[in-house]
Amino acid sequence: MEFSTLVISSNVLETFFSTSIKTINNRAKPYIIDPLTYIYGLESIDLSPKRWYSKLVSHYGLDLILSPGVTTITVGHLLMAGQATNSLRNLVENVTNYQKRRILDSSEFDDFTDIEGFQGHDVSPDLFVPRFLIPPYFYMGYDVEDISDIGQSQWLRVNIECAKHAVARKETSEKICAVILISKSLLFFPEQIEKLVNEYSTTEVDAFMLWVPDFREYREPEQLLGGFVKLVSTLSKLGKPVFNFYGGMFSLLLSKRGIAGVCHSPCYGESKDPFAERGMLATVRYYDQDMKIKVPYGKLVEFLKLTNRDYCDCQYCASLRGVVGDTTDARGKRIELAAKHFLMQRSSEILSINADDAQAIVSSFKQTLELCEQNDPNGTYGDYYKHLKVWNSVLSKALT
Repeated sequence: MEFSTLVISSNVLETFFSTSIKTINNRAKPYIIDPLTYIYGLESIDLSPKRWYSKLVSHYGLDLILSPGVTTITVGHLLMAGQATNSLRNLVENVTNYQKRRILDSSEFDDFTDIEGFQGHDVSPDLFVPRFLIPPYFYMGYDVEDISDIGQSQWLRVNIECAKHAVARKETSEKICAVILISKSLLFFPEQIEKLVNEYSTTEVDAFMLWVPDFREYREPEQLLGGFVKLVSTLSKLGKPVFNFYGGMFSLLLSKRGIAGVCHSPCYGESKDPFAERGMLATVRYYDQDMKIKVPYGKLVEFLKLTNRDYCDCQYCASLRGVVGDTTDARGKRIELAAKHFLMQRSSEILSINADDAQAIVSSFKQTLELCEQNDPNGTYGDYYKHLKVWNSVLSKALT
């Protein structure tokens, strides 16, 4: 594994269009666009006031499916007697075309290439071809459908038909990645995981992207984490790459069980709840490389004592300790340096995992846990290290 691919949400693309173009060009990394189609199937949150919302409605052709004033797609729009409707097929075509052509056909891209050309820099259109195309996808779970078996889910049938249609119309050079957005409770039932994977085995997509809403690896019980391991390993038996859309260290350590990659931003984005709309709250999150979790920077001294450590000696932490004051600029600098510390530590961890040292990392959890419990007899900071016991139990079994 490596830092290999940019993930850009379609709402971010529409909001920061020119900046997104520059980012893709400057980073010179493959990228994918998350089309966010799931938001049009949720009744619990109304995002229609957002400016980007109406833009996506138009690009996806949803204004031809939904009646005026209606903001939610239903199964009835996309399936008839269990079969794909023309609306579903049109949606798939519009969504995948958006990912392929939105940037390349834009006036902003033409302006960007002209300016770069004037400065003597060539812009390769190939760089703006997404690594994967993501078909429309929608949330599946017992909390949105009256079902006792995932095989009865009509939203599962919608997702399968979307994936199949995307595969049927793709060009030879294109690869399709299906996003599997499922209820967390599904992970408690091994037989349901088997049925889910059996359904997706019929799609012939090129890769899978898992998204378990609000799946916080450091808080989940052992049974749920074990269910996630089963989902990853069962899905990987199909011989296609499996990615986790929102995950952290626990997911990375599953590389031997089939995880090909994990998506998240520096110091945040390791979990996401599609049912909650959240604002941008900038906080200084410091990555503790022993406990494998972000801790409040203001309490860093206390956390260092838990494992008998001194300050990290990386260049970023040295600079971080030199930032004083509570001004907006000082806070922004702390956030930046803490993120760079995280990226350096995460890069080192990925190198260790790639070098087949995942088991060594897991083995270190027990030692770290013992130190924390010894130095924190009242369990004051238990929420920040108790997950290591659960991780050790689950991963020790998964990696043997």
